Parts: sequence; structure tokens; C-alpha cells
Amino acid sequence: MTVLAAAGALFAALALCGALCPGAAHAADAVDAANGKAGYTYTVRVFAGNQGTVDGGECKVYEGIPAGSRWSFHPEMVRVADNSKYYVKGIKLAGRDNDTALAVANTSSFIVDEDVDLVVAYGMRGSVTYYTVTYVDESGRELAPAQRYEGNVGDRPVVAYRYIEGYRPQAYNLSGTLSEDESRNAFQFVYTPVAAGEGAGGAAGAAGAASAAGAAGATDAGAGAA
Repeated sequence: MTVLAAAGALFAALALCGALCPGAAHAADAVDAANGKAGYTYTVRVFAGNQGTVDGGECKVYEGIPAGSRWSFHPEMVRVADNSKYYVKGIKLAGRDNDTALAVANTSSFIVDEDVDLVVAYGMRGSVTYYTVTYVDESGRELAPAQRYEGNVGDRPVVAYRYIEGYRPQAYNLSGTLSEDESRNAFQFVYTPVAAGEGAGGAAGAAGAASAAGAAGATDAGAGAA
């Protein structure tokens, strides 16, 4: 199959999914009681592509997301067959060429200020390795169960934080290059408590960039908001 034919097949698949998985642009107006201004809500649509399913279907719609809210992607949202030669590598903007899409959406947690269509990016299993993501407070106490994901040696996964009630992460995304030595593929999100009314999961503090070093073994790790 030529590159043009492959691209045509992808756009056709997205068009079909769009018909089956309609969006809801500006689904509702939400009035911000704090400042009296009307705010929009937006929709994020995630298309599964050809190698898996999202919540059991070809696409998943996340509706009614208030403008300025944060949305995060996690690999377990997608299911691939047990005997598949592919694995979930991340997400990218739908309808863009790979380079443009990855340059714009090279993150797994981002602020929603418009309707967004995403498509799952897959990798072909090769030199398989695994990486672990942990969620702790500043004393090292576990706040949520650790997660373990699959990748290839040399991959640079972008890992999203998890919302934890009463805490704010020091970074929303962590990234680093995967090593053959699984013990080096450790990404750690550090959280600080927030006072009542401050909005748990609010803006990451100035320490956000520094916390990227928590990706052990990834000397080129980085972090920051979308």
C-alpha cells in the first residue's frame, strides 16, 4: 500500500468514526459563579484507530469539559488484543501528519480550551521493556497505586499525572527515554497538599520543572503543562 493510500484509509476511518462518534461542540454554557462570566464547555474525542478499542468502541467522547480544565490520557484507556504485535504508545492530534501532530500534542495531560480530536498512537513491539509510574507525597508516601506500562527501548513516553483529591502535582507530565534496564524506567509524580477551597489538581507550582528529575534513569527527562 502506498503512503497516499494509507493516508486515505486513515482519513476514511476517522470520517466513519466521526459519524459513529459525533462531537458536541460547546455542549453547554456554564456560568462561573465566582466572576459572573459565561464559560464554555468542550469535547475531547479519542479515536482508537485500527489496532485497539477505547472503552470497548472505535472512539470515546468526553463531553462537558469546562473551559480551562485539564484532561489526561492514560494507556489503560485503550485495549489491544492479547496477541497483538502492537502496544499503546500515546496520543496525537487527529487529521495531522505524524510530525505536526506529535509536535503539537506531545503531551498526555493538557488544558482544554477548544474541541479536540485525538487518535491513539501505537508502536510495534520490538525491544520490549516496561516502565513504572508512581504517585507519592513529599515524604514518599504512596497516594495512588503504581502503574506499569509497556514500551520499546528508546521510546520517550509522555506520562500524565493522576488527579488525587486534596493534592496538587508538582508536574502534570513527565517524559524520559526508556532503557533496557527496567529498574531505570521509573517516573515519579510528587504531590503537595492543598488547603480546602484551593482546588485540588490546580496549577502546578514553580517546582514543576524541577520534579521532572523524578523520572529516574531518564537523564533527559522533562515536565510541564501543555
